[in-house]
Formats: sequence, structure tokens, C-alpha cells
Amino acid sequence: MTRLTPKQTVHAWCHYCVQSRSDEEVKHCGGQMVHATHKPCPFFPYRMGDRRISVKILRAFCMECQGGSSSAVADCANEDCLLFPYRFGTNPARAGMDGHIRENIANFRQKTHLTVPEQGKTEVAPKVNDTLLAG
Repeated sequence: MTRLTPKQTVHAWCHYCVQSRSDEEVKHCGGQMVHATHKPCPFFPYRMGDRRISVKILRAFCMECQGGSSSAVADCANEDCLLFPYRFGTNPARAGMDGHIRENIANFRQKTHLTVPEQGKTEVAPKVNDTLLAG
């Protein structure tokens, strides 16, 4: 199966829900009650795939589908479900990215001395402002 972005996943889910391949059918969806949850569809504002959606909304939908049980979401075996890759509220395409950023910042912070090769002198580098790194 081709990996879809969260936006594409919701758009595809909406096509599945209205049982049509037509974008017009999805566009005119009224955001009715979801049969499984008896609540308005949380994907309605994102149905056309033109707005960014948080994977936390996908997680919340999975939680409702599994009766509010996080262990049931973890044990979900329906790999054919479009939402399956996002059931933990994370984007699998971004796995490991945050770790590299944190590691690079930690390495940068450890470098507190600069060596001037021509003169063989060592200078203390100015302290790095943590707020500049966070931005």
C-alpha cells in the first residue's frame, strides 16, 4: 500500500465514508454523525485535503473506534484501515527526525572551546542562548 500523508489519508477516508470516488460527493458531505461514535465527523473540515490536519485527530478517531481504550488501539489488527499507520498519534514518515535534531543541538552545546590553529591558542566560545536553538 502506498504511504499517504495525513491530509491524503483523511481525504481517502472521506471517499470511503461516502462510498464514492467523486470529489463532489465528498465536498457535499454534510459531516453527519459517525455511525460508530454517534458524534459529528471530526474529519469534516479536512475532507477535501486542502487543510493540514493533526495526527492527534486521527488518534482520537481511533480511540473512539476502539471504545476509548488505548490498549485496544495498540492491539488493533486492521492493517487495511487507512488510519492504521496514524493510530498512535504520530506520523510514521517522521519517525526518528526529532532525535537527530536533539542530538545535533546536544553536540553543538558540548563544543564550548574554539582552537585557533595558527597560534595554537584556545578561546572560550560565548555561551549559546537556548532560546535561539529552540527557534
